Amino acid sequence: MKKIISLLAHFWASLGTLIILVTFIGLGSWQQLTLKLPFMHIDPQYSGGDVIDTITRNNLKISIHENVFPGVFRESRTGFVQIDVNQCSCDTIKIDSILINNQITSITATADNATADNFEIAAFTKLADRWIFRLKIEK
Repeated sequence: MKKIISLLAHFWASLGTLIILVTFIGLGSWQQLTLKLPFMHIDPQYSGGDVIDTITRNNLKISIHENVFPGVFRESRTGFVQIDVNQCSCDTIKIDSILINNQITSITATADNATADNFEIAAFTKLADRWIFRLKIEK
């Protein structure tokens, strides 16, 4: 009887060790599977919202996101629209004639300053291979 209990205890300890190893070794793939579940989504205030339009100009891929009006209990009056300029590693950028919220705008940016016609720039950043702009909008 003692031998059977000892074998079951060793089996249980080995199984537990195996489960812990599989869990931590496969943590990245478990995370990816979890993120694909239908109820998981990232707040648009952090992601910029869904991409509603993609434009290709001068070998640049420009992604325009949906309007985001962040708020705790309801949407606020002021918000932003995010624009991603991918495949661009240059230090200065100039984009002409983009249609955003039924207004044509041009964006000019350097590492420390950015301007847009008809819009106020809420935030912008230069990453290694792309630019991200957030233009202020109101309802």
